[in-house]
Amino acid sequence: MDGQLADGATPLDLEEEAELIPRHISTRAELNTWEQANIAKAVVWLGARRRRGPVLSLAFLRELHQRMFGETWRWAGQFRRTGKNIGVPASEVPEQLGNLLDDAKYWADHATYSPEEIATRLHHRLAWIHPFGDGNGRTARLAEFEILLALGVPAAAAHVLSNHYNQTRTEYYRHLDISHKSGGNVFPFLLYALQGFVDGLNDQIDTVRGQQLHVHWINYIHDMFRDKDSPADIRRRRLVIDLSERVEPVPIAEVRRVSPRMAEAYATKGDKTLSRDINKLLALGLIEKTPEGIRARSETMRAFHPPSAGHAHEG
Repeated sequence: MDGQLADGATPLDLEEEAELIPRHISTRAELNTWEQANIAKAVVWLGARRRRGPVLSLAFLRELHQRMFGETWRWAGQFRRTGKNIGVPASEVPEQLGNLLDDAKYWADHATYSPEEIATRLHHRLAWIHPFGDGNGRTARLAEFEILLALGVPAAAAHVLSNHYNQTRTEYYRHLDISHKSGGNVFPFLLYALQGFVDGLNDQIDTVRGQQLHVHWINYIHDMFRDKDSPADIRRRRLVIDLSERVEPVPIAEVRRVSPRMAEAYATKGDKTLSRDINKLLALGLIEKTPEGIRARSETMRAFHPPSAGHAHEG
């Protein structure tokens, strides 16, 4: 088969490659696209079966791999029968997987580690064992996600690790390679994964915090204009709200066109009206002038919120 292997893909021997189901595929690019479509169907299946059976079982891992690659390879869901340049000897795969699943059940039952560490350790060891002919990393990542959900981690948090691996793909495979070469040392991969998890959670917290601040700011603007229903007051309220949607200051010459509704509101107004509106909003403390233009002072809402976890101890 011509072309470059997908990231992390295991080279196939001729016998394995002969088991390709779609015979029209002749390049790696075509195979990668076909496999992605196959995996997408497996994700739908996972959503439908969720909470309907154990995930810490050989049966689940084999069915997961079969669902991910069953339309691609005839050997999908079957443990490999040949040796690879990585992974345990093929004859040891069932025993090693059984030991891993027993360990994971013990960790979960006795709260030996956090759910995140349990899932990450299983992910790492599953990839290290390399039970299938190909698709081991992808299977390990999906299995990790399902285990996080089964252990009670909210879906939004469970996605953080998947996003981390996707956003740092080179580092992900580098740490797996370090593990393979070290005989299965989990700690470098564990540190990489859990640091990404913490960073991702902090990013989510900052995003939610920013959304909350924006909502509070918009409510604050409405409070400042409570019982003020004149056309000028309505125009000024809308102006500061629309300025709040801009990240950068808006040049004075562009303020009247900051949004379609403001362009309409100022279409028949002169510069003096715009100047009065800006001065009124400046006096209310809702906007400020900078060398670059006019900006909403939405950051004033931060004074009413505690610092986020990621910044609580910054100077």
